[in-house]
Amino acid sequence: MHLDYDDSMRNPLSSLLLAGLAVPSIFVASGAGCVTSNDPPPSQALPEGGAFDSGGPSPNDANLPGTDTGTTDSGGGNDTGTDAGNDAGGDGGTSGPLATCDAPARVDTLRGVDGSVTISATGYGDKWVVTWYQLALVSPDSMYHWKARTFDGAALATEIDLGTDVFGNQSPIVSDGAGHAFAQRFRSSDGERRVFDFASGTFAAGTAFPQVNSAVEIFALAAIPGGGAMSLFRDGTNVLADKWLSGSWAPTNLAGSPGLSFGLRLAVNAAGKAVALWYNANAGGPGGNDLHVAAYDGAAWSAPVTLNLPNAVGQTSTFTPVVLSNGDAIIGYLQGADTIVSHRFHPNGTFDAPIPVESSAGATAGKFAIVADASDRVTFAFLKAGHVHVRRDLGAGYLAEQDVTTGTDYRLDVNPATQEVTLVTYKMPTLQVQRIAPTSNTWTASIPLNMGISNGTLPQRQAAVVFDSAGRPTVLSMQEAAGAGGLELFSAKCR
Repeated sequence: MHLDYDDSMRNPLSSLLLAGLAVPSIFVASGAGCVTSNDPPPSQALPEGGAFDSGGPSPNDANLPGTDTGTTDSGGGNDTGTDAGNDAGGDGGTSGPLATCDAPARVDTLRGVDGSVTISATGYGDKWVVTWYQLALVSPDSMYHWKARTFDGAALATEIDLGTDVFGNQSPIVSDGAGHAFAQRFRSSDGERRVFDFASGTFAAGTAFPQVNSAVEIFALAAIPGGGAMSLFRDGTNVLADKWLSGSWAPTNLAGSPGLSFGLRLAVNAAGKAVALWYNANAGGPGGNDLHVAAYDGAAWSAPVTLNLPNAVGQTSTFTPVVLSNGDAIIGYLQGADTIVSHRFHPNGTFDAPIPVESSAGATAGKFAIVADASDRVTFAFLKAGHVHVRRDLGAGYLAEQDVTTGTDYRLDVNPATQEVTLVTYKMPTLQVQRIAPTSNTWTASIPLNMGISNGTLPQRQAAVVFDSAGRPTVLSMQEAAGAGGLELFSAKCR
């Protein structure tokens, strides 16, 4: 049975969220056969990178304590719209070890940020835009509101309402390096894409596209660094890809099937080469999962290639690709209970032998993160015995794994300007941030962010990272709030 994360089931429990009761994320059965998955929402396109939470039961989406966490803003729309703590300029210098992070500054104006929906942010130069969902329970019209807010390099702009629905679900927002960001969400009957212009600070009108299910696993979005974006989705018959170029979305020649497929992923490299993947249960023959992979050379898709992964070697899930400079893809996935695999795919349709990145008992905690920089350096992160471990391939094979820091969750992001990898980790009650130089294998010390959810934060879903033109990260994260409204959204600039 395939367990598919379904946000539409969450709305009836919204009142429990604000009543201080522990409510786990909701799963529903949506398929048959032997497919199983803890797949995260689609990874952001390179070079932004990043993987997201598995969608599994979350201890912190509710159960909010009734005490303040140091936030003095009383809510109700009285935010002034300025953000002195996120000044993107004025201190110059090149990227290096982080020394401090500013005091967190509140981003949303209403509170009631939906803790079980991924928040997402992306940047361009010294500007960034963040999107999230507002709970129906705190909205005047009892609808979920898709929200956005931008930082223009000096201050926060007015909060933007992108539309309503009876529940919330979005792909990670991505930017193309040419002045645009792209956002995508599921609506009650289809999907909607929005294009953001960093120069004007505005979103274009939404564009609808066929989308047959609300689960985050069956659509994906990736920016093309030279300009534009690609959207991967399932229309009920096939897996398709649209491309945004010259101001509109157009179909490409991808024709992937079967229609009942899961774990859609899409990644694009700096040259505009892409890989798309999805999988389904193998109903006959060896059983297990059939992984389908197609390569995009910048103009057209190759025919999808199918790789069977039988259960005899361990049940597989959480397929996540990154694309290297020559168009090869490193596909990370879980195999069995404890093994993280790195599997290299070539655009000619062949696979190298899989490489175990980690196979210690209890190491994966059901997920991992993977990023690659513009020079094909690959980084995996995973948990083991209450510590965040990392293993890197700097171009000559995987180095020994590193025990980087204590923690219970994490996220990886790549700085597109400097190619540094940033690691955000959570150790109760706060988030920390540290980074590593592109050719190094030594991490800087952790810097506390003074924000987080006191009974558990999932940074792969409840946090996001953007970078300014000097390579300094700003971390955005959900934060708990006292009284009505529940979770809120804050940002902290690090230098």
